[in-house]
Amino acid sequence: MFLIHQKFPLYTVDSDSVTVYNKNMQEHKSHLTIEELAEQVDIPVRTIRYYIAEGLLPGPEGRGKATTYGEEQLQRLRLIRLLSNQRMPLAEMYHLLKRLSLAEVHTLLAEEEQRAKELEHASQQPPPQEYIA
Repeated sequence: MFLIHQKFPLYTVDSDSVTVYNKNMQEHKSHLTIEELAEQVDIPVRTIRYYIAEGLLPGPEGRGKATTYGEEQLQRLRLIRLLSNQRMPLAEMYHLLKRLSLAEVHTLLAEEEQRAKELEHASQQPPPQEYIA
């Protein structure tokens, strides 16, 4: 295998099969196994299966070894994790998530991530009593 350095620094060429790989493609896989999905969101596989059974998460594409999970499951899992960290009950999550499109999930996820950052920042500030003293 050799690297193309001058014009295409992100590509490698496999000399055996003459295939070009883009390193960025590996980072943005749209078809994940359940193990890869669990690893990206840091949720156990068992929990993902539970969320699917409860209707919080759409099922995978394909069956058996061809089963894959995509962007929608990944984003919804990120949102579920964030909402569960905020102590939202699963029943409320279910009613919220069932009416959201993928674009709306992206928007809500961004808003909730920003809110979580602000809350974390506020919790690190000294209490007013210390500030006054």
